[in-house]
Amino acid sequence: MKRYLYIALFFTIKIYCQNTKNGKFADFKFNNDTLVLVNPINTNLINVSKITPIYEFYYKHHIYNKAHGETATPKHWGVPIKIYLSNEIPKEVRKDFIKFVSLIPKHDNISINFTKNINQANYYFKNTNEKINKNDSLPEITYNLITDYTYKNTGGIIKINCSKIKDLSEQKRLLRQYFFLSLIQACQSEKKRKENTLLSKQYELSDEISQYDKILFITHYNYYNKLPLNEESFNKVQKVIRKLDREYNIPFKINLQDE
Repeated sequence: MKRYLYIALFFTIKIYCQNTKNGKFADFKFNNDTLVLVNPINTNLINVSKITPIYEFYYKHHIYNKAHGETATPKHWGVPIKIYLSNEIPKEVRKDFIKFVSLIPKHDNISINFTKNINQANYYFKNTNEKINKNDSLPEITYNLITDYTYKNTGGIIKINCSKIKDLSEQKRLLRQYFFLSLIQACQSEKKRKENTLLSKQYELSDEISQYDKILFITHYNYYNKLPLNEESFNKVQKVIRKLDREYNIPFKINLQDE
């Protein structure tokens, strides 16, 4: 118990120091119906992107999900992620996870690396013998994140009960999914999509990340700002983007084309 308390305190102290540094943010505000960019990093790299209507629908479905009558607040990672994988997690599973992370699209607004020194990590993956998520449909894995006052994730822990999950393929699948979910703070879909997506509860192991997942991930980190956009503001941004595109054909930054 003392060890985990120390880890949590270490995360908090280190994260506070990192957050005092100047970050690279863009900030939006609305003046009547006009979208104004405040204190931009670079106006040629404005943090908005055009989204096709179908992906706009899917993005809002996963990110602005409603729980207990309230709409979720979108969250981003605000510091570089440094992962420590406990040796108590089977080697084959750790090896698969490291390969999986290498497949995640690179983006200027998020950094993911591994460390063998737990004192240098801010994301800890541990095996546990405790029963977790007792009321969940997947009671043997969970993640918890540290979030600052700007809704940025700054540290976290994933706990998996490997002794209760005998199948190594299942361990691999769950670690992949829960980590990806924690990157964009998304909810999973009950329905199985045609595309094998990490956001589906019927996800199957694959040697690649689906186009669906890539587009939602990149869209999410294209909207990396000092404070998150609520759903109303997000809808306004999309309306402004479509209007500007129609009238002026303004070339917004797009990292990945829909197939």
